[in-house]
Amino acid sequence: MLLPKPITSARRAVVLALMCICSVVAPTLLLAATIKNPQPIWTIDLKKYGFRGSRRGLVNDPGSLAYMAFSGGTVAVLFDQKAEEIPQKGTDSKKWLGWRLVGVFVDARTGQLLATRTWIAYLPWPDTFFRTAAGNFLFLMRRFPKPVHIPTSPSEIQLIDGPLPTALLLLSPTGEELKRLELPIRGTPRNEHWEARLSPSGKSFLLTHTQTNSCQFVLLDADTLKLRFSWQQPDATRCAVVSTSDEQVLIHTREGRSLIGKFGDSLDDITLPSSNSQFLANNLIVTFGAAPWGTAWITSSTGKQISTFHFEVYDPGLRGVRPGVAPPFSSSDGRRFGTVTDQIVGPFLFRREEHTLYVWQEPEDKLIFTTQLGHSFIQWAEAALSNDGSRVAVLNGRKVSMYNLAR
Repeated sequence: MLLPKPITSARRAVVLALMCICSVVAPTLLLAATIKNPQPIWTIDLKKYGFRGSRRGLVNDPGSLAYMAFSGGTVAVLFDQKAEEIPQKGTDSKKWLGWRLVGVFVDARTGQLLATRTWIAYLPWPDTFFRTAAGNFLFLMRRFPKPVHIPTSPSEIQLIDGPLPTALLLLSPTGEELKRLELPIRGTPRNEHWEARLSPSGKSFLLTHTQTNSCQFVLLDADTLKLRFSWQQPDATRCAVVSTSDEQVLIHTREGRSLIGKFGDSLDDITLPSSNSQFLANNLIVTFGAAPWGTAWITSSTGKQISTFHFEVYDPGLRGVRPGVAPPFSSSDGRRFGTVTDQIVGPFLFRREEHTLYVWQEPEDKLIFTTQLGHSFIQWAEAALSNDGSRVAVLNGRKVSMYNLAR
């Protein structure tokens, strides 16, 4: 029978030394590992606030259009609850005022409701709801020029399809209106409209007023709405702003060129893999390309490619529906960024959209977080990082969830 060797003082010293090394190295390895499919720290259901889920039937209802922003210690979701209509006495007609929009503001730490707000306005669109550096929110709100009758006449349809009165609202962390700017709309030409972009830091807010042959850029301080700079662009092909930093603007032309330049200065060509690009910081740009599938690039503002990321996304080739990649989102310093992929699966009549969330960290070029968000019918999932990049909020269908990220 073999007996275990006695533990000598020398062997005991070696064992203790190895234990000390493991106690130091193990937490480091744990922090370096990618967090996969974690549990959220809280989840809320927007249904109790009037959110309409998607429904399938003879007429498919995609449900509420919703957009989310994560600002300071507050997560806010803006969505349309219902059409706002007033029945006319003695007739079957109604007056249509627009849509009732609901803003739900919750504590980012606990998911507890802070406040709800409502507005009567036009449907929200992408790039209309933003966070700011000081923890406030910005809402680019469009409204009907006047009430519309139902049944709707062709002239009234043209009215709401044309230029819409637009206001920029600065909201507190609980949705209280702090300041409002009414943006001028002349009503002609028909393609006249306002668009907006926010810098990753949340400090610079760029408005673009587009008309037929030209546009005007208006740069504001995001937390005061004070004018910082304004300039004209006489060439309408150079008005499509993809992203803005605190120093530069990135534009994608109708001819497929990407241009970059300081505010008000001449624009220079920059080579980017695709137009799905966004500033991470004043000198860094992230791009998610359509092909090859599952690839992201980090490029300097001079056009030098710095790094490339790859992530799992199914490429169906010519036989299936191509996966979608949402516009990137980032922390205020640009060190952490992510995206949500969207893969349509199943037969046509029973299709569903499966979503996956990814978060990376620069300059380590490392995937630090990924999770399957499940699937939904028609509705898109989106995510937003906290200003400091320590947490990520997810809007998937009618539910909002919060996840912690490793420091």
